[in-house]
Amino acid sequence: PVPIVSHQMHMKNMKRALLSILPGPPAAALYIDVDVVPTGCIHRFLTQIAQASTAPARSATEIAHSVGAPELAFFQDNVCLGCNKFNGGFVYQRDTTGTRRCLEEWNSESSAENFTKYIKDQDALDQILSQYGSSCGIIHTLPASSVVFVDSALWPAWLRMSTSRPFFQHFTSGVRAGSSWTQIHKAMLAQLSALQNEQAHLESCEKS
Repeated sequence: PVPIVSHQMHMKNMKRALLSILPGPPAAALYIDVDVVPTGCIHRFLTQIAQASTAPARSATEIAHSVGAPELAFFQDNVCLGCNKFNGGFVYQRDTTGTRRCLEEWNSESSAENFTKYIKDQDALDQILSQYGSSCGIIHTLPASSVVFVDSALWPAWLRMSTSRPFFQHFTSGVRAGSSWTQIHKAMLAQLSALQNEQAHLESCEKS
């Protein structure tokens, strides 16, 4: 059962405890915010970031144990005034001592002053990263080409003209609050429907 929390930051801390909360326990966990929409095969993405130096990984478990897989990985945040170094809405975490140390340090900082010191947990992570010798120095930066930040009303036009399809599309709070959200939401649903109907896409995911 999901624990009852008294502060929003306390709720956000749950993503830093996935390796302890999820049954198994899992060798690795992937946290994705609800406003980050996968538009490709996640298994293929994980295989690419693993960069294993041994035989290619064929399953999520093999990826988690592969030699080249990062311990902790994030996308960089969007470029804007007030943006952070990393986007906390997407966290790949492999169960290692280094990962647990960083997540615990992040959890402790974000919980400061009874969960009221920070509004955004990314601010807490930025604070940790600014400190010499932080255990979060292990964070691996995921390729920017794999995510697009949808923060403009022009996104539906870009979707029609672009030949690239990043694995993930982040529909930012700014665009969701804007007057163009209805148009963007319709385009997003149409895109997802088209992906579901592409037999080649489905077959590639099944073979992975």
